[in-house]
Amino acid sequence: MSLTSQTSGLNIGIAGQGVTISMPVAPVNAPNTLVLEFGYNKDWLNKANRAKLDQFLGAWKCRYGTIEVVGHTDAVGKEDTNLELSKNRDTAVRDYLIGGGVYAGRLAPIAVGENNQAVPTYQGVRLRANRVVVVTIK
Repeated sequence: MSLTSQTSGLNIGIAGQGVTISMPVAPVNAPNTLVLEFGYNKDWLNKANRAKLDQFLGAWKCRYGTIEVVGHTDAVGKEDTNLELSKNRDTAVRDYLIGGGVYAGRLAPIAVGENNQAVPTYQGVRLRANRVVVVTIK
């Protein structure tokens, strides 16, 4: 008589009280795009924007992917000044995300100034919807 046994897979045994193992669950309804509005000629994060970024960080900080940060302005002022303002805005958001624990290599900041406006307008038109930074998970 011949008896044979073959086991495959993994067998782990843990004994003890108070041991908790939690696995991060993928965000079910977490948005992968966030739009942060800025005041006229402003490049710092207000309290509302910081709160939005904190929620975004809670859902996406430990996930895989590149985070694209695109700064926009409205069409008021000179083009080179607007490009610098949009760069300052996306840098403020980038720095906040890094401070929240996101690895800098995952961030891709892009300043577009008054190009690619959310709502196309003529030169000199103030529109808050165009003074934004769009944060997107890629």
